[in-house]
Amino acid sequence: MQLGENQIVKEELHYKRNFSLLLGNQFLIRCAESIFFLSIIWYLYDLTGSALATSFYTIISIFSSVILGPFIGVVADRNNPKKLMQISFIGITLIGIILAVLFYFDIAMLLVFIYLFTLLHSTFNMVSGTSKNRLIGTIFPISKIPSANGYLTSSSAIADTFGNAVAGFVLLALGYAGIILFHSSIYLIASLLLMLVVMNEKEEKDINKNNVGKKYFFKDLKEGIKEFRSNKPLFKIIIIGSMINFLTIGSALIVVLMNEHFHVGAREYGIFHAAGTLASIVVGLLAGKILKPVRPGILFVGCLLLVGFGMICISLTTNFWIGTILFMVMAASEILMMVSIHTMLITLVEEQFRGRVYSLSMGLSSLFMPVGIVFNSYIADFFDIKYVYLIVGCWGIFWALIGLLDRDIRGLKSFVKEA
Repeated sequence: MQLGENQIVKEELHYKRNFSLLLGNQFLIRCAESIFFLSIIWYLYDLTGSALATSFYTIISIFSSVILGPFIGVVADRNNPKKLMQISFIGITLIGIILAVLFYFDIAMLLVFIYLFTLLHSTFNMVSGTSKNRLIGTIFPISKIPSANGYLTSSSAIADTFGNAVAGFVLLALGYAGIILFHSSIYLIASLLLMLVVMNEKEEKDINKNNVGKKYFFKDLKEGIKEFRSNKPLFKIIIIGSMINFLTIGSALIVVLMNEHFHVGAREYGIFHAAGTLASIVVGLLAGKILKPVRPGILFVGCLLLVGFGMICISLTTNFWIGTILFMVMAASEILMMVSIHTMLITLVEEQFRGRVYSLSMGLSSLFMPVGIVFNSYIADFFDIKYVYLIVGCWGIFWALIGLLDRDIRGLKSFVKEA
């Protein structure tokens, strides 16, 4: 009896240790990423004076997710997730150092190297993100996964806010080459922190056992696609998510909303953004308790309805404070929806398929995002930003109703795969 109690205490200590390490990793990386992203965007716009050349940075990131994602999933399922994350972080560190040297010497064709770095960086990030999804499902008890995902999401929101706030000051202090070296050093620290993550012998043996005899790459890919499609509720939810992203509203359009719809300035934009972040953080911290008693399909549909109605209401009001409250509701709903999907991608999928299913889901979700960004930018430029929110809101409600009418989504009873 004493032996059993000691084992429970040991597992709880491992959970707390691993959770703290992953939480620290998430915060450091997202903070460095937000500083790096803003710095590079500013540089690209200063260099080219072109919004298209600047947005190409984002399009390349989406491209790597859509095109390379399915293959990355196979690689992730074939390897130890902890080691693969470390390799990815070291890869980003090395290419970052190379880019910093190129920046320092201000070589010709630097723009080409920035785009190449973006492609490699996005690929390594996709590898680490897919591996992290597997790692969470391996080292955390099923009952802890919703809470863990919620806290990790809140940590990301806090890090993004902090990074955005200090990006300008850090850029002035370090310069572009310094920012890139800072970014690389954070990834190196993140890789070192992962060495402290504890995986018990049974977990590692199970992973190695699943990887034995893996010779045929495309056969593994087909098996992953088959597994993804066979999980009908999850597959349909991802399809709906992809359709919603067909009309994605880019973050730049929030600035347009502030200027042209609410007729306010930078101070109010900061309040608007901070309010949404605050709502995201609070919901992320409470996600474990919110998700536990509800049915996943109904939660997904309910959050989507709230987002849709919120967008429609924003298009109909010009009161900034009402708009801010609506944005908080939308941000909270989006975060809860995202946490629930990430939880389902772990708990409803067998361990040996998680990498492939996760990467396929992320690629499919991102497939139409560039189309949405371009379409909504066109509507905002040639008509009015309020029509963007009205159209996207109606589009979201339409797909929420589709989800509500679907038997598989509506009938999904638990976040845990039923035997």
